[in-house]
Amino acid sequence: MWRRYRLTLFYDYLCMTIQIEGPVPTQSDEQRAVELLDAINRRDFEASSAMLDPNYRAQWPDGQFDLAGAFEREIAMMTGIPDTHFHVSAVCSTTDGRVLVESTVTGTHTGLLELPHGVRLEPTGRKISMKFVMLQRFVDGLLQDEKLSFDHHELIHQLTAEE
Repeated sequence: MWRRYRLTLFYDYLCMTIQIEGPVPTQSDEQRAVELLDAINRRDFEASSAMLDPNYRAQWPDGQFDLAGAFEREIAMMTGIPDTHFHVSAVCSTTDGRVLVESTVTGTHTGLLELPHGVRLEPTGRKISMKFVMLQRFVDGLLQDEKLSFDHHELIHQLTAEE
């Protein structure tokens, strides 16, 4: 899509008009999804928070959360596995406008990990690597809702199974 921009700048009594023709710079929802995970990987929580709609909702394998609840869950996960890193392997749009992100999450269990239903795992020093899928909907450039899919049992197994 091509658009013409007209920018008028006022400096005291001086007026200057600039016309620019060319493609409209846009960021796709797929790019937003990757940018959000990049911000999380960098631990830039200010940038990642700015990408979330105030009415954000998340569905985890064990429950649904509003923005505050989702932050609590993320803090618990990153307290237990502080070097959590998302390695994106695929990103695509669905026919209904959502974004599907497939990734592998890696990290080392060096802190207390508090999971749902009262499960508390003391640090084991073990590394994890597991598949993680997110189905996200962006509205006006902000992440409004997402469904996270990963296997809690696999996570617990990787952290507690005898070798």
